[in-house]
Amino acid sequence: MKINNLHYTVLTTDTDELKTNAILKEQLDALYSRIYTLTITSCVLAILVYYLLIDYARYPKLAFAGLVSTTLIYLIRSWDCYLFHHRKENNYHYWLKRFSLLTYITSFTWSALLIGISSQNDNQMLATLILSGVAMSAVSVLSYRKEIIYIFLTLLFIPLLGMLYFIQEALSLTLQVFIILFYLFLINQARILYKNFTECIKGQIKTQEQTNSLQNLKHAIDQHSIISITDLKGNIIDVNDSFINISKYSRDELIGKNHKLLKSGFHSHSFFSDMWSTIANGKVWHGEIKNKAKDGSYYWVASAIVPQINKNGKPAQYISIRTDITELKHLESQRYIEHQHASIRASISQTLQQETPLKKRFAKALALLCQFNGLDVQQKAGIFLKQGDELHLFATYGNFSNEFIIKEECIKVGDCLCGKVAANGLLKISNDCFTDHEHEHTFKNMTDHGHYIVPLNYANKVLGILFLYTDPYPSREATRLTTLSDIAHMMALAITNKQTQQKLLAEKISADKANRAKSEFLSSMSHELRTPLNAILGFAQLLEYDDINPLSDDQQESLGYILSSGKHLLALIDQVLELSAIEAGKTKLSIEAIQLRDVMNESLSLLLPLAEKADTKLNTLSGANFILKADYTKTKQIILNLVSNAIKYNRKNGSVDIDWKIMPNHLLRISITDSGIGISDKNKGKIFNAFQRLGQESSGIEGTGIGLVVTKELVELMDGYIGFNSIEGQGSTFWFELPIKVTDVTDVTDVTDVTDVTAMRKAGAPNYKKILYVEDNPVNRHLMTSFFAQLKHYTLQMVETGELGRQKALDQDFDLILMDINLPGIDGKGLTRELRKTDNYKHKPIIAVSAAAMPHDIASAEGLFDYYLTKPIQLTELQEILKQYLD
Repeated sequence: MKINNLHYTVLTTDTDELKTNAILKEQLDALYSRIYTLTITSCVLAILVYYLLIDYARYPKLAFAGLVSTTLIYLIRSWDCYLFHHRKENNYHYWLKRFSLLTYITSFTWSALLIGISSQNDNQMLATLILSGVAMSAVSVLSYRKEIIYIFLTLLFIPLLGMLYFIQEALSLTLQVFIILFYLFLINQARILYKNFTECIKGQIKTQEQTNSLQNLKHAIDQHSIISITDLKGNIIDVNDSFINISKYSRDELIGKNHKLLKSGFHSHSFFSDMWSTIANGKVWHGEIKNKAKDGSYYWVASAIVPQINKNGKPAQYISIRTDITELKHLESQRYIEHQHASIRASISQTLQQETPLKKRFAKALALLCQFNGLDVQQKAGIFLKQGDELHLFATYGNFSNEFIIKEECIKVGDCLCGKVAANGLLKISNDCFTDHEHEHTFKNMTDHGHYIVPLNYANKVLGILFLYTDPYPSREATRLTTLSDIAHMMALAITNKQTQQKLLAEKISADKANRAKSEFLSSMSHELRTPLNAILGFAQLLEYDDINPLSDDQQESLGYILSSGKHLLALIDQVLELSAIEAGKTKLSIEAIQLRDVMNESLSLLLPLAEKADTKLNTLSGANFILKADYTKTKQIILNLVSNAIKYNRKNGSVDIDWKIMPNHLLRISITDSGIGISDKNKGKIFNAFQRLGQESSGIEGTGIGLVVTKELVELMDGYIGFNSIEGQGSTFWFELPIKVTDVTDVTDVTDVTDVTAMRKAGAPNYKKILYVEDNPVNRHLMTSFFAQLKHYTLQMVETGELGRQKALDQDFDLILMDINLPGIDGKGLTRELRKTDNYKHKPIIAVSAAAMPHDIASAEGLFDYYLTKPIQLTELQEILKQYLD
């Protein structure tokens, strides 16, 4: 508020100062304008007074000095007047001071002249008259500045009266009264003259300001507005330049003419009736009018028609003030058109994205195009699809004759209008079918028409043609052509998507077929390889554990080669199948919360025999338990792969340290550090490549070169990370990270010490358990007979078909059934389903024993068997299963 007040004060002060300067300028102009005349009259008067009264003068020398000084000061004032009129700067206060000083000096020179010529009493009246004349002259000249006249009269009278007083010259009473009254009269008249002059000047300034303001306002309005004045009938009385410029008529062509001259025909009769009714009643009318210029062009104006009311309260004439809104109207029209075109593009886009056949989508899109008013097309349109060097009619809308359908069903690229557009890929507008030489095809009852022919382009390829029928000479307006091009692009995209879908579908069918063939091949090869391996490894294990007929040392060594080679081959088969499943994306994970201690204990218990055999010490360094978010089986497989590698590639009497710690982002890093041979720098980049032994192929250390590849894939499938650090000759640290469930960390008080794992394997077996083995392969039956012959407390019965197995199982009560899957007649899974329906075998253990070891084979038996044992059978594993389910 204070700022606003200060601003107002400054503005007011500035305004007052401007007015004061204007008044001062007028005063100085008036004062200086009479100096030349005053100089002449005053000099003549002074000379006459001097020569008329010098003979009677009391002080002749003073009178002469007064004459000279008076004449000289008036000449100086004339020169000052000349300088004032030729000034370069308008410092009016400075010139006022100059004028005042010279005026005061003039009063002194006149006083000196009058005192010098004063004489005896009989001349007092003459001196008084002269004094009166000088005083009146001064009042008339100096009244434009009252303070100057006050001082001038005072300086003029007081010296003369003082002189009379000092020489003791008595004035008559009448003369004394006259002088006093005359002095007061002069002062009052000077005040009145000054007031009238000042008021007059102020009025002139105000009038000038208003005139200037009105002229500026008129100029501003003329620059912006289109103005006309008409009589009561609408005849034009006057117009401004803006009206002339926009109407293209000259002033002479407009004056006297009626406003109907500009009528465009756009507005209705009622529109103008309402307008005239409004202004005829003395009210202001506002509205927008479309007018027609002299050259036939149209323009829009926003108008305000103001009636001028006469003294009788009736309109005398009308003043129309308008603003050109042609461009605004054009933009509004353009926006409306753009909105329409955007709407049709959106509608067609939605139509083309529907989950319906492409032909049906195109038919709907053609219908939308033909019904869209913004294109001004006829109710006929169609689409060709390009196949090789031919165009095939794919979809139409509207009434087409059979002749057209037959002739246009297939046309060559390069023929007629559509063929030529397909060849060059450019939009074509045909004005008239009868005059366009490229319109080669004609049909019975064909009428005049034009065409929009638009290529369906995508990725610089013409996929088809969109053609629309129009009236002759269709519009070439840019918005229409852009919309048609955009819609054609959408259609081309729909064609591309359809072709891509068909291609992807064909590729998927081919890939599925290849995957099925691959799976069938791998399943068959797995079964065919595992079946002989089962006999090789099975009987080799029987020989190894035969205490009745022990082998010689050479035989034991040979047997060791058989077992190690067989196990190596089995590991290779398993890892190849695992890698194949991962690459095919068929590895199924069961991500759940698992206890680290559980998976670690189970893994270490399986690894201890390998560590003991290699004279390698296993050390667990961490004492904390965590809950992992992972697949239990896959996590165990990762640990087994990494720790077994650390044992195999270690040095004699080496060590393997297993540790784990929390990492950022809720990950647990499990590290396996060995004191082995390490990895060279040149081989570090190959460590996770398939079938890479890194120079250990001839070292005697068993390996397939696939284990780390499978391990890495499994870790990453569970959203984890894997890596390693290694120094050649000093050892390696392999680590992997898996997500953990955020929970409290507990001490691993029940993590099994790896040195006590051996004790876990010394469990006894239950007595006299009856076992049924359903197997059609005689070699496998012989192997199982030899195996159970070495065990106590078990009785084994065998059958070779599913039907015999069903009869045997129902006739007797078995504690456990070993079930082959691929059986003649009813297979193992079918037989197991039947047995599960009986009360006797609903909950008894039935173990699958099969060479069908593919993931999908095992998955298909999930929930049916208590355990799935794959061939070749590890007899120690089978023995553990018997203990687990029969203890």
